[in-house]
Amino acid sequence: MISNDLIQAAILAKIQAVTSVTTSLPDGANGIKELSYKGTDFSYPCIRIALEGQIDIAGTNTHCPSQADFSFYIFSEKSSSKETNQIAGKVVAAFRGLSFSQSTVKFVKINILENIPAIAQDERTWRAQIRCQSTVHTA
Repeated sequence: MISNDLIQAAILAKIQAVTSVTTSLPDGANGIKELSYKGTDFSYPCIRIALEGQIDIAGTNTHCPSQADFSFYIFSEKSSSKETNQIAGKVVAAFRGLSFSQSTVKFVKINILENIPAIAQDERTWRAQIRCQSTVHTA
């Protein structure tokens, strides 16, 4: 299997290069981080990435390929969920069916499993989620 941190770093680098998404964020590419980011130096709207699991599909349990499940979370503090859903739509458009190589990881045809509309995360924050799946192997 590929190291989880390499897969997450590859997804992060790829989405940070999608200008249709980064131009929607006040911090640009810096507004996209891993879900577990603990920093406080960011603005809304922002995007967070979570690698949710990796399954060996080669049957040998030693090398590639694997199936990786991951999500993009879009957060906004606007009074309406509209901004959150619009940014989520841009992410879906950029990643649906996409195959790409980033660093040492190759993604084969990303499938959008769910495009979950924005819900109220708390009193001030909207959160949308895009669940994805791809076969991954070393590039």
